[in-house]
Amino acid sequence: MNSFPALPARLFKYVTFERLDVLQNECIRFTQRDGLNDPWELRPNVEKLATEEQIEREILQPLFDDPDIKELIGDVAGEWKRIPSAQRAKFPGGFPAFKKYVRRRLSSDPQFLAQTLSDGREKTRQGINKSSLDFGEAFSKALGDSFGVLSLTTNSSNKLMWSHYAASHTGMVLELDTNQPFFNHPLGDNGKVNHPRPIRYMAQLPAFPSLQELAASGPSKAVEALMFIKSEEWSYEEEWRMVNALQSADKTITTDKDGKPLENATHLFKLPASCITGVILGAQMPEANRQTIINFIRTDGRYGHVALSQAKTSKQSYAMDIEPL
Repeated sequence: MNSFPALPARLFKYVTFERLDVLQNECIRFTQRDGLNDPWELRPNVEKLATEEQIEREILQPLFDDPDIKELIGDVAGEWKRIPSAQRAKFPGGFPAFKKYVRRRLSSDPQFLAQTLSDGREKTRQGINKSSLDFGEAFSKALGDSFGVLSLTTNSSNKLMWSHYAASHTGMVLELDTNQPFFNHPLGDNGKVNHPRPIRYMAQLPAFPSLQELAASGPSKAVEALMFIKSEEWSYEEEWRMVNALQSADKTITTDKDGKPLENATHLFKLPASCITGVILGAQMPEANRQTIINFIRTDGRYGHVALSQAKTSKQSYAMDIEPL
């Protein structure tokens, strides 16, 4: 596995005003693949699971050099079905006679044999690559349906994120203490710890690992390629991402307030109040919403330790100023 930078002491989460319920209920959402805003999330380049050389060396060559395979590889039954009825009359004994004819051609006509083997080899190669695509896409979907992500950032004053994720500066940013157990809980009994990891930003869509790589590194390489890589165009987000199994959610919501099924279920995980160390109010937050949050923080005993700040647009530059309240 790769070595990663040290986990920052503080990470931030941009949210809308409505996500005051994160503080009220001490729960936060981990979002599955189909609920994310990047259509390339968890969809790597799955061209093939093995190189052409590996397919040739490890599958095709041993298979097509086997003399017992040669008479089967021509798809005799398939060829018989494709022969027009008028031409079948040339074989009074029906399919058995046709099969003997093909076997005789295979053993006596080198050119016919070579062409048959070539056709069979190519069909087999196409089938292997098609199976690779099916496997990779199925793996990707299974991972996307089984795991959710919590997207965080090291930057609390990014103008684009204030606009995209905090409802055009009307929302807020939560400051989170990554030293809390929530961000460092053990994964089973193997000594590994689940904590946020930085996203790697790349110019090219990552390739799904080959079977050889999967065998050498286990599923971890595939998980990394799917979960922790994004296009370099997203690099302004400076994202750190945490992943959790959705089946371990503390609460799952499957219907809206009217009882209608949600397209994507909401999986909520317990986020203790001790994890939140600050709340930054958006520069364009309506005054009524602003007072609602301030009153909640200052009157709810769980959040007496939380520092309140106000984001403002700088008068000297295209920058956000963060001032304590």
